[in-house]
Amino acid sequence: MNGQVLNFTAINSKGDFAYFDHTENAIDSLETACFLLNRTGNTKWKWISITIHHSLYSFCVSYLHKGNYERVSSINEKSGKRELINFDKALNKTLNTPYNTFTNGKTKKNIIKLTKEQREKIDWLAYEIRNNFVHFIPQVTSVEIKKIKSACLAAINLIELIAVNSYSIIFIDFEDSQSRIKSSLEKLRSNLS
Repeated sequence: MNGQVLNFTAINSKGDFAYFDHTENAIDSLETACFLLNRTGNTKWKWISITIHHSLYSFCVSYLHKGNYERVSSINEKSGKRELINFDKALNKTLNTPYNTFTNGKTKKNIIKLTKEQREKIDWLAYEIRNNFVHFIPQVTSVEIKKIKSACLAAINLIELIAVNSYSIIFIDFEDSQSRIKSSLEKLRSNLS
């Protein structure tokens, strides 16, 4: 591209193809959650929770990837094919993989930490909400919207730590990506609080 920075926002606004990488995938899900806020009716919260969960999962993968797909995949013993690690493994590895910060010429290793309550909310979002809606068994069910909002808020707070504060994800266009992430987080946070 003649020394130009690849910008997914620009290249995805025209042409016959949609382009993604692992970080664009995560940002797209975050922006989709924002788009869904405009939808009417309470069923929008199902889709918002699914897209926020997907964004968190994708940001965990991006955080761990660091240029080596083997860090975020494993060989399936039955099929022999390479598969992405599951959400639980990606989240646990993210929480146990330090990132570096630099202050006053010194490097400090940091770990992303969750409280027990934050972890419970994120697990509930993943296993009770996302999994049950994506693999929906015929039934009649109800979910308290306040509880969905609280779990989604815990997830976007973790997304902010991973995608914005850790500086551990490589973005093709850092400024555009960070702007889109911060804008989405702000919009989501104001609607989830």
